[in-house]
Amino acid sequence: MRKWVLACLLGSLFGGGQVFAAEKVEDTVLVTAGRIAESARTVPQAMTVIDSETLDKYQYEDLSGLLQAYGFSIDSYGPSQSSTQVSIRGMSTNFSNPLDSNVLVLVNGAPVATTNLAQIPMDGIEQVEILRGPGAVQYGSSAVGGVVNIIPKRGGEKFHLSAEAGYGTWNAYRALGGLSGRLKMFDFAGSVTWNAQRNNYTTGDGKLYQDTVADGRLGYLMNFGLNFNEENRIGAVILGGQDLGLGLSQDLAREQRYNGMDIRSQRVNSSVDVTYDGGYKPSGLSWKARYFNAYDQFKINYPDDFVLNSQYYTYENYVIENNQAGGQGQVSWNWNFLTVTAGVDYTESGYSSGFAPRYKQTDTAGWGLVKLAFFDEKIILNGGIRHDVYTFKVDGNTEDLDNTSLSAGIAFNPWEWLTLRANIGESYKVPSGLYVVGYEGLNGVKGNQSLKPEKGLTRDVGFEARWRGLKAGLTYFATEYRDKILNRGIDDAGYSSEYYNQDGQSFINGLEGSLSFDLGEFNDWEFMLRPYLNFTKLFEYKDADGERLRNTRELTASFGLNFNHPEWGLDADLRFTYLGFQHEYNFSADYPYPEVRTGDKLIGDFFISKTVYEKEDWGKLSIKFEARNFTNENYAYRYDYPMPGRSFHVGVRYDF
Repeated sequence: MRKWVLACLLGSLFGGGQVFAAEKVEDTVLVTAGRIAESARTVPQAMTVIDSETLDKYQYEDLSGLLQAYGFSIDSYGPSQSSTQVSIRGMSTNFSNPLDSNVLVLVNGAPVATTNLAQIPMDGIEQVEILRGPGAVQYGSSAVGGVVNIIPKRGGEKFHLSAEAGYGTWNAYRALGGLSGRLKMFDFAGSVTWNAQRNNYTTGDGKLYQDTVADGRLGYLMNFGLNFNEENRIGAVILGGQDLGLGLSQDLAREQRYNGMDIRSQRVNSSVDVTYDGGYKPSGLSWKARYFNAYDQFKINYPDDFVLNSQYYTYENYVIENNQAGGQGQVSWNWNFLTVTAGVDYTESGYSSGFAPRYKQTDTAGWGLVKLAFFDEKIILNGGIRHDVYTFKVDGNTEDLDNTSLSAGIAFNPWEWLTLRANIGESYKVPSGLYVVGYEGLNGVKGNQSLKPEKGLTRDVGFEARWRGLKAGLTYFATEYRDKILNRGIDDAGYSSEYYNQDGQSFINGLEGSLSFDLGEFNDWEFMLRPYLNFTKLFEYKDADGERLRNTRELTASFGLNFNHPEWGLDADLRFTYLGFQHEYNFSADYPYPEVRTGDKLIGDFFISKTVYEKEDWGKLSIKFEARNFTNENYAYRYDYPMPGRSFHVGVRYDF
């Protein structure tokens, strides 16, 4: 608790800030929360927009660290934190099955068959948009807690080349390269990232954590486009990556039991998104057509005679596979104060895991959004509706399910420096096709054709202020969640089970806030000195039986100090993250698993970059240094899966 008191004192001293618009004027920040480009000031929901200028200042190699710096709750597992999920307002992703997530992760507005943030390289990203709260009308199932939409870089008129290499603690290597530009009608941007950790890491209390070696992780993100004119472009975004052999780190109890066994994992993912964006300005029309195809595979290589619950099994190909493919079409018409956008989505998804059979589901949806802007966009009214029809197929059996979602909101801009927002929206998550149709496997699951989607209703109200370097935001949110899907045994031996909808409602409500103050902008200095604070505080997070929701942090906070001096070529970031309390099950113990209370940890990171050479004709050379967890905190995002202790990294970067 004393660490949280320290965090509060430092946060009060620093100020803080979620950078909704970075260093730009808010009106110039375009977002796609309504599936078309619009000013962030006209969106009725709370958003976090991290633009290219801000991304260039941050030195994280993947999205998880960046989002944590903005106050989001992050869970990381495995070597080199190779599996990472994010929570928004107490709702989280599921990195093994994106169809079973409560937060949606998109690249360029399209599914990528994974919600594992560690698989998306940072250097190819132009902008990150986080929609806080329901996005079901725009995007369908799983957009309950929010939507993370990654916008890839697009080549500009000037060519840009980047390269970086570095080395760190535990024999860790990092390298990346990027190239972007434009040749007449053709624009291109691409980046490739590779990192490895050749030694097992030690925890904050100095213990060696076995099976945390990462032989290598490769990731790439590319964006190509053919421009016919300013309004018409055919583009392709390609995302992919491969883990070249990772240790399968277990919780500490099993780690001792399996010590010496060569348990390895591999992961491969790839996606392609082909779009045609068009329009005709004189008529106020714009349109989009898209085809996407994404695949993700996670494979565990167990040795022969692997010990599990005192039984002997031979696992040769334990594989989890996800795939998503489909198309989208939409048309938008803007006339004076009215904007109407409507479209259709079609998605085919497949999933298989371990002993369970492969299941497929299709989703056919139609949706519409209306925006009314009055008094030169001082008052903006939004409304939307979406209807989805799902078909589940497992072993030749078929079941159907449909769902309708609604949303409405208002954004009020009484002055240039202030935006007030209020929104109410429905959200949902469809059940797994395995639960609806049933399957026979290691443990049989009886199909439950009466399963309904989990449904949420979220209300939020808040404000955002911007004035001479000061940026502040505060939002209150409340979510009622019903028909939660749970599992229960249907025989005395426990070999068969079924899924059912829980009666009653779960509740989550709380505050999310941000505060930052750029002293340099306020005083017209030539440099930036910006303290910041971001937090999410949950007041109530209970299930329908009144029990606390597990794996849900009561408080997540991030605060620090950013410094940038262009003349000196110096960037520095001092960042602290506070992990609040949460309740978990101790799965290392005997059944029934006891509940443990974890958290109350403060982790500090420090990053600095210095330009050592810069000429217009020759480019820029920089050196970088980072100290991760310099407080050497012994912490874990999940009980008994400890994270690395203090580590250091040095690198060199070249930009031309």
